Amino acid sequence: MKKYLLPFISGIVLLVMLKFLIEDFTYGKFSVKEIRKGYEGVIVDIYSTREMISPTFLKIKTEDGVVNTSVNSDVIQFSSIGDSVFKKHNDNVITIIKKTNQEKKFYLIEIDEKLRNHKNFPKEWKNKWLSPLNLKN
Repeated sequence: MKKYLLPFISGIVLLVMLKFLIEDFTYGKFSVKEIRKGYEGVIVDIYSTREMISPTFLKIKTEDGVVNTSVNSDVIQFSSIGDSVFKKHNDNVITIIKKTNQEKKFYLIEIDEKLRNHKNFPKEWKNKWLSPLNLKN
């Protein structure tokens, strides 16, 4: 029994270390990818990628095709199918324009301090998008 205990414990320690290495390597890459995207189009769907979970994604029809993008809950609550969407490349601000021409800007992703300081987050963005947006747009 003792001869199996050491390899078993070593295997568990190795798996835990591997998990943390993978998490560190991939942390924040999805957020950076979403911020780098630029698009302009119309919302054709608001959806969730999992059952029993509130929607977190917008499906946007653009001139070039379709963009699926993850957004924060404030964007979801304000958005409706048929609303126009505008987002510049390398910007964390998304603009939703309702059919009534009411326009509102949101941060696409809420960036916490851990992400801002992570090696995967671009240094040139570290101090961007810190202050609240003027929500009276």
